[in-house]
Amino acid sequence: MAIIVLSSSTCSGGRYVAEKLAERLGYSIFSHEDVIDDLVSSNGSADKVRKALQHAPSFLERFTYERERELSRFRTVFLQRLQRDNVIYHGIAGHFLTKGLGGMLKVRIVGDIKLRVECEMKRDGVTESEAYRAILERDEVRKRWSTALYGVDSNDPTLCDIMLHIKQFSIEDAIGIICQVVAMKQFSTTSRSLAKLRDTILAATVKEVLSEEAPRVVVTARSGVVTVRVPATGFNDEVLVGAVNELARKVPGVVNVKIELAPVVPLGS
Repeated sequence: MAIIVLSSSTCSGGRYVAEKLAERLGYSIFSHEDVIDDLVSSNGSADKVRKALQHAPSFLERFTYERERELSRFRTVFLQRLQRDNVIYHGIAGHFLTKGLGGMLKVRIVGDIKLRVECEMKRDGVTESEAYRAILERDEVRKRWSTALYGVDSNDPTLCDIMLHIKQFSIEDAIGIICQVVAMKQFSTTSRSLAKLRDTILAATVKEVLSEEAPRVVVTARSGVVTVRVPATGFNDEVLVGAVNELARKVPGVVNVKIELAPVVPLGS
């Protein structure tokens, strides 16, 4: 049993690769659009989620934390879908949202720029120069998004286990390679990796619940014990800690809550 998390640059064949892998391996498949649909069905806003997934936060949004709240909601549902096992995710943010998790294969597909331009021209009916410009603009938007939120370019090879360049390899080569690699023992789900995934889902759920009251908290979980690190403000911290503790304990699956109050950092230090 395994989980595959696949991302690709625009017009690199990522969706096709994911669909063919699902057929060959007999896995279920979902994308970021499926996660968005789940969120919308629970009274979410598709536009807000897409904006959070596609654009770096503006100057004002860095103070409102709206982007972080939407990403928190997305991550919770995304991880819950991964928990089904024998599943393939293809789309935005997967490698960032699974950082630190094992028992899965993380793949990046990068297409040759010439092939990407040809794809864009055919898909959108534009000229070569228009297609080239559109691709570069989208790549830059993705780079700004990932750098602003995670401090790293989405093409950074350290985010994935394998990166396949569609020129040296054909699409069919890529599918074959991924099938061979995912069969390797180190990429199979284990009781330990699934337990870690469950802990991460619980932490993500608690963070989502706390996102309105305390959007800057860092949440971890282990076997139902949740640790919440709350940045101190130096003003009414006891009230905030009490509210965080009360909200976190209401989340199903939480058996205990530990609160850590991060020290106030003096200005100029």
